[in-house]
Amino acid sequence: MKSKTSNTSSVTTIFYDGWCRLCSGVVGVLMKTKSGRRFTYVPIQQIDDYIDDSLATPNAIDGNEIVVYVNQKLVKGADAVLLILNNMGGVYKLLSKVLNILPSRWLNGLYSYMANNRYRWFGKRTSCEIG
Repeated sequence: MKSKTSNTSSVTTIFYDGWCRLCSGVVGVLMKTKSGRRFTYVPIQQIDDYIDDSLATPNAIDGNEIVVYVNQKLVKGADAVLLILNNMGGVYKLLSKVLNILPSRWLNGLYSYMANNRYRWFGKRTSCEIG
């Protein structure tokens, strides 16, 4: 099986939904970890200010998923989560490897289910507190 993640010591920016309480909460926790401090965190609402217009085509980013910008490429959704976990190291890297065993269709389905229900389950902020 082909790996869905790669060694990405050059991961620079994680774009997350700044309105989402779950997303902002996870980013807050990541920022407090030693390995999480290697990333830059930007609300996805500001993505146009940070990346080349040629990457941000209308269909490339829908705002409903996490996006990692690495090596001039965008990695989105479940693949982005796996990439982040892999780069966190330790138990997170192990979790990434375990999740990587699952079929992509399952991971993407689970990610989509959570993404589509995140406001209902965790709420929506009126402003972004991180970024």
